[in-house]
Amino acid sequence: MSLCIVINNSLLQVPPHCIPIHANVTTYDWGPLVEACQFDVIMMDPPWQLATANPTRGVALGYSQLTDADIQALPIGRLQSNGFLFIWVINTKYHFTLDLLDRWGYRLVDEVVWVKLTVNRRLAKSHGFYLQHAKEVCLVAKKGADPPGLQHRVGSDVILRNNLRNHWVTIGNEVTGKGPPAEDAVAVQDCGMVPGAVYGRAN
Repeated sequence: MSLCIVINNSLLQVPPHCIPIHANVTTYDWGPLVEACQFDVIMMDPPWQLATANPTRGVALGYSQLTDADIQALPIGRLQSNGFLFIWVINTKYHFTLDLLDRWGYRLVDEVVWVKLTVNRRLAKSHGFYLQHAKEVCLVAKKGADPPGLQHRVGSDVILRNNLRNHWVTIGNEVTGKGPPAEDAVAVQDCGMVPGAVYGRAN
């Protein structure tokens, strides 16, 4: 059974067992989600507020940013009793994020570094106050015990995208419906949607 939904005049495809929630995370009612489940893994890519007087430095940001207070107020610690949090962090927010992890009840266990290359395999220049960084860092933090079924020391593929994925709950205002073909999707009502939420948005 396939499922396609229309949001803002765009046709979106919902993968199996995926719950996309198009919402403003600062005003979203997290209560029903907290009561419904606890997550083994949470991946965050916060829209950090850049600290410079001219934050774009010639690069147009195509999204709104959140203040440190907005990000700190997110109930991440309530969404997870045991498991891992992967959080992408910009250089100027590195130490703030370490403090944030502690406030949310996590301990830092590792980090992932994404070295960015151009199509010509050269280092890609990006944001930075003193240096233009050619990398992004994702901190890996743990709370409580290992989630069920965790296997240590195995190779893995990392999926980095806003797209909807099978068995994922995706929350935010940059949720896209570009995913698997419509014939691979299932009815949203079979996936346990959170009542009152608006699902999906095209970029």
